[in-house]
Amino acid sequence: MNQKAIKAAFGLIIFSAFFFSGCMSVNHQVTKSIAQKQSLMSVDISKNTSSLNAKETELFEKTLLTRLEKAGFQKSGKNKLTIEYKVVNFNPGSRFLRYMFGIFGAGKATLTLEIKYMKDGKVLSEAKVDGQLRIGTFGGPAGSLFEEAGLKVAEYTIANFK
Repeated sequence: MNQKAIKAAFGLIIFSAFFFSGCMSVNHQVTKSIAQKQSLMSVDISKNTSSLNAKETELFEKTLLTRLEKAGFQKSGKNKLTIEYKVVNFNPGSRFLRYMFGIFGAGKATLTLEIKYMKDGKVLSEAKVDGQLRIGTFGGPAGSLFEEAGLKVAEYTIANFK
């Protein structure tokens, strides 16, 4: 290959990486710390919300459960951790605006979840998950915030309850 073709290929790779990448941030902030690490290897996920499209909440639950099962958690058992979540805020924003003007913050999608980690009805820990999607591939699907939130909750669960 000549220099010109290499530069063109490199430019195309850089452009593609920028164009097809997204700008999403999801933070898991613990509001009530766990007193000591627990060993709870079975898990139940409980939704404390009804006003949302089930598609997004199912994506959150599926992502969370899949990651926890890979880490060794089971759906049934004696020593059960219940993860209760409530969707406090979900604004899907505008995919078109994210695609066209997302670099300026237009059309951003936002998500806020409240999470309770419980055993036998007693709250062991609480957290808040905040996320936003500014730009992404063709505007990026707002539902991806729920997927990323599921991964963050799973990370915390594995670190503190396994």
